[in-house]
Amino acid sequence: MRKHAPFILALALAMPAFAGGEIGLLLDRQLGKAQTVAAGQQIGSGNYDSVSPSGMRFRVGTSFLDIGIMSLGVNATYHPKAEEDLKLNGTKIGKFGVEYVAVGAGLDWKLLVNVHAGVEIRRERISGDLFPPPPGSGVLSGSASTTRPWMKFGIGFSVPFPVVSPFVRLEFAVPTTKNDKTGTPDDLRQALAPQYQVALYGGLRF
Repeated sequence: MRKHAPFILALALAMPAFAGGEIGLLLDRQLGKAQTVAAGQQIGSGNYDSVSPSGMRFRVGTSFLDIGIMSLGVNATYHPKAEEDLKLNGTKIGKFGVEYVAVGAGLDWKLLVNVHAGVEIRRERISGDLFPPPPGSGVLSGSASTTRPWMKFGIGFSVPFPVVSPFVRLEFAVPTTKNDKTGTPDDLRQALAPQYQVALYGGLRF
């Protein structure tokens, strides 16, 4: 997915040419859910702790409808790989990672406080990099990709300077689809994938 980074960077450099442009950085934590795998499956049975990696992402956007107190726009986001320890029955067996690219649309209300609501489509790459694991669990090594719609909500503040407006926003996101199946390695990877996300978003509008 790193092949998308040059495109996102080029778009970011081009954004100042558009009225109503936005560029920003998000510091986030993606929250997963613990899973239990029954004996007899294709992967190591037992209790897998929830995985909640922290990372950062880069976003650019532009508004195509702006009436002062409200704007409607589109955006693109790139999230480099973020990893956290993967534990089976309390024992660290490797790393679990998530990276993604996303395109979305959002509505911003800009009176007094900034209120944001939006949707985006994420192409997520979910990976497991394991140490020599307990018998049977090594097949979790590898990666899989999934595409999921996410909903976003946020609240924050901006400073309306004449040329650029710095802003900061606390943002929450949840996927509209979740998988709790654990019968195959791909199922387990998707079941361990983030089910919530919280981020502090800061940047500039121009």
